[in-house]
Amino acid sequence: MAWNVLTAPNAFDNAAWAKQSNCQITADQATNPGGVTQDADELELQGSSARAFGQKYTPGAAPNGQKWSFGIWVKSDTAYTLRVTMGDQTDPLNAGTATDTTVTNHSILGDEKWHYHEAVHTFSAGSNTAISANVFLVATTGALIHIAWARLKRDGFHHPVRRAL
Repeated sequence: MAWNVLTAPNAFDNAAWAKQSNCQITADQATNPGGVTQDADELELQGSSARAFGQKYTPGAAPNGQKWSFGIWVKSDTAYTLRVTMGDQTDPLNAGTATDTTVTNHSILGDEKWHYHEAVHTFSAGSNTAISANVFLVATTGALIHIAWARLKRDGFHHPVRRAL
């Protein structure tokens, strides 16, 4: 199994990522968490409510009993709440409404440092064959964060939550 099964895991403006209508992604606006390349994207809310972006992966068989992790690096100069969600939903923008799901709320500290935020989930028997993962920014119009290096991986190999760079 690959280290990351997402399509375009660092190109959030790519069509592989589903986005709600007022979730604006602008490519290559900040230096990535490694500090070498300016390829981190900018997410800006253009409406008055929280918005999500996400991606669906189909592993070929139901992930019954399998442990998966989904995470993303985020930085901002303003504090917000971020929900990282993974579930057996076919619509990546509604992963949090799946019957077999994990929703993890994280605080974006607003310290302009990169932090890793993730959800880890073990799927139960009878799960759908699709795995959807999404990021839901709980904020108001004009909220702005930088995002980089999303990862969806089987077996729950993960970084500690809020690991900072």
